[in-house]
Amino acid sequence: MLSLQLILGGLALVLVVVILHRNKVQRRTPHNRKIIDFHGAINFLQECTLHSRANANLHLRDAFGIMNPFVNGETYFHDQFVRYVSRQLRRVTSQWSELIHVSKMSAEQTSGMSDTTQIRNRVRVIVMSIALKIIEVDGYTTDELLRVGELIDLIWIQAKIGAPTGTHRDELHDILRRWKYNVFIETILKISDVNKAECAILSILIPAYETMYRVILPLTFHTHNKISFDHFLDPSVSESTLCSSCEEGYTYLALIQETLRRYPVVKRIKRETGHEMTSVDIAAIHLDEHIWERPEEFDPMRWMTSRRDGGYMPFGAGKGRCIANEKIVGLIVCMVLGVLEKPLRDFKSEDLRVLLVNDRGQQYGTSG
Repeated sequence: MLSLQLILGGLALVLVVVILHRNKVQRRTPHNRKIIDFHGAINFLQECTLHSRANANLHLRDAFGIMNPFVNGETYFHDQFVRYVSRQLRRVTSQWSELIHVSKMSAEQTSGMSDTTQIRNRVRVIVMSIALKIIEVDGYTTDELLRVGELIDLIWIQAKIGAPTGTHRDELHDILRRWKYNVFIETILKISDVNKAECAILSILIPAYETMYRVILPLTFHTHNKISFDHFLDPSVSESTLCSSCEEGYTYLALIQETLRRYPVVKRIKRETGHEMTSVDIAAIHLDEHIWERPEEFDPMRWMTSRRDGGYMPFGAGKGRCIANEKIVGLIVCMVLGVLEKPLRDFKSEDLRVLLVNDRGQQYGTSG
């Protein structure tokens, strides 16, 4: 009888341990939820806190060592960071001649463009050079920029699957540590309360590079030998230049908007609230057939008619909306395409279709 009681008591203890362990796992593992409705997404993102965005992106902080509003949910930090970076971005058009010079020089310093790999490399170098010029960083080499691009991709993939990133992060930081920086990065260091300039540089370089690079590549295919961007190399360019019409009858701004719709830079925006991880599926919203006619078709002309009710949110919504501005992004993208225009003329358009697949093996703008 005593043995039976001991056995039953042991089983009860095991059952309690199992239940506690299960509850512990449930507390640690957020429940996943996906939003594919535009209005539901807008309402959700407007209600979300800055901390919910930061919590969802902590793996990027740990992987890259960055400190920006994507990984830090403090309101005071967010407001200071956004205000300072936005002020710097507003100066882009006043520095247009310098940015054109940087673009042309960086293009000349890359190897030839005989295949799509070399096209990607040239775009990567030009885009990084522009971003670094805007944030007043120099002292880098072309080879370093190419390696930085490779390391960002490697670390991003490793972080996504939960693999260690320390070795590649150390190499990335070692490269950036050799670069020279000015007042802008010094101020970001103070705002971010970090003591490593490489962390401050990456905090802005990564989102700037990722945005422009992944808008330019699909546009290279869609505009090849159809649209000229040469006048974006004019020092007198302004945001109004985007509203002028191209050879195809739509504006350059419409071209940028359609690219951001069909090939969103960020496919999903994540927020972690409590024990729930919610993904706003931007790619699915941008391809919603209830909002967009022929959603899979790349058609900038759709933006020349009256706007429909929603269905477009390339930079998110609410207080956690990305700092990126489609007009500033658009101007820089058009300038880069202007620099690439002549070297690309001898390519066959169909050979450039491979640029619709990014370096991480996924087609831009597809939902997953």
